[in-house]
Amino acid sequence: MVAVDKKQLGSDLLKALGGNNGIDTKNLTDKLVKAQRLTDMNPLDDKIKQLDSKLKAWGRVRTAMDSFKSEMSKIKNNSDGFRYGIKSSNAKALDVKIADGVSLTTPVSHSVSVTSLATGQTLRSPEFTKGQKNIGTGKLTFDFGNWSGNTFAKNEKMKSFTIDVNSTNNSLKGIRDAINKKMEIRKEGDADAPTVTASVVVSNGKEILILKTPTGDKSSLRISVEENNGSSNDNKGLSALAYNPTQKSMTETATATNAKYSFDGVPMESQTNKIKGVIDGVDITLKGRANGIALTGGFDLNRAELAIKAFVDSFNKLTRVIQAETKIDISDKKAEDKENGALSSESSLTLMQSQLVNMVGKEFTGTSGKKFTLATMGIVTNRKGEMEYMSLKEGRLIVDQDDKDVMSNLKDFLKDNIRDVGSIFTSMQAVTDPSVKLVRSASAKPGKYPVEITKRAEAGYIEGHTVSLSDDKPLSVTGGRSANGILKGL
Repeated sequence: MVAVDKKQLGSDLLKALGGNNGIDTKNLTDKLVKAQRLTDMNPLDDKIKQLDSKLKAWGRVRTAMDSFKSEMSKIKNNSDGFRYGIKSSNAKALDVKIADGVSLTTPVSHSVSVTSLATGQTLRSPEFTKGQKNIGTGKLTFDFGNWSGNTFAKNEKMKSFTIDVNSTNNSLKGIRDAINKKMEIRKEGDADAPTVTASVVVSNGKEILILKTPTGDKSSLRISVEENNGSSNDNKGLSALAYNPTQKSMTETATATNAKYSFDGVPMESQTNKIKGVIDGVDITLKGRANGIALTGGFDLNRAELAIKAFVDSFNKLTRVIQAETKIDISDKKAEDKENGALSSESSLTLMQSQLVNMVGKEFTGTSGKKFTLATMGIVTNRKGEMEYMSLKEGRLIVDQDDKDVMSNLKDFLKDNIRDVGSIFTSMQAVTDPSVKLVRSASAKPGKYPVEITKRAEAGYIEGHTVSLSDDKPLSVTGGRSANGILKGL
């Protein structure tokens, strides 16, 4: 048995602790406290690391979700493939578009040739001294119609108008302003009403009145003058603005003509360069002369396929991110060695993933009322929960690369159901009858809503007798009701 000298042992311990010089109890205490704190902080640090890892994972999921939402917005806002489109092979000579609120489904294919554009008449007055006033007073009456030699045929469909020239406007600029004001009032009542544009130009110190009419060979002007003082046909004063069979003081510098064109060899004419009704629901604007302009309309199936491919790709990107963050390691590794996703315990994210996968089997209702699913179209999920879509090269969809059973042919499905498919990827509202215009629409459940028109609206009118009245004279109206006021002639 070995004897231990307790005094010697105590001495050695004190020596090891610096006993010869006195024990540094403060330093020893600080180290012991620090060591205890480190032991207590380790679990908290692990918790912070776990939370930090989860926050970063949620950030990646949020980014993927935002990307998916952005891609869906692009498909929705750039959905030409799902919409009926019509185009011209020569947009510089002929522009074409579908009328507002009209829905077309029938393919269009025509050859159009434009021989000449519709033009309006241009008249110019004789030269007047710049700033000249007191040209004369009286009335200028403007009629629309067609000139054949020196014979004028009035166009009763285009309303005539009269300008009163008095001491307040008896200059070229005053007459110009009076004409344009009259046209503004006419436009307020009917935006499509034919109007004359008046302007004054200065050449070599002289003023010239320029009048321009709407297009079409039945829109030429006949200008009659009633001058208060002097002759109405002496080519002086107001009579210098006459243009009628007995006196043509104004000079025609451009003749009013119709547009001439052909559709598939059938000759046609139009009073304007804006053509409606040749193709139901299609507005055409002629811009220049050209032959053999191809006018085609229909659905762009290739663009629709690309839109669906973009949808599937963005869906798969989101799915991959969710799968990575919710991964559960089922290997035999120790718990501390397993490589689980940072959000593997988040049931809400797992539920979201299930909802995305179940979307493939969701039943949609198209604009025609037809019911179908993404799987009906041939869009299915593989064993990884990702969507398989049609190979644009092969034109087919398969469930899995190892499964050779061919599912739906997407291109064929789109060909027969393009509008229905478009309704689930885009916001679409349309009418099937070109005579009905869809002005605007709000959110509505997809489907077909029948509209029955029993009677079209008709404009009312008042019929009366012509009376002679002067501006700013009292007018009294009596009958079932009575009123007094001042007549302002238009």
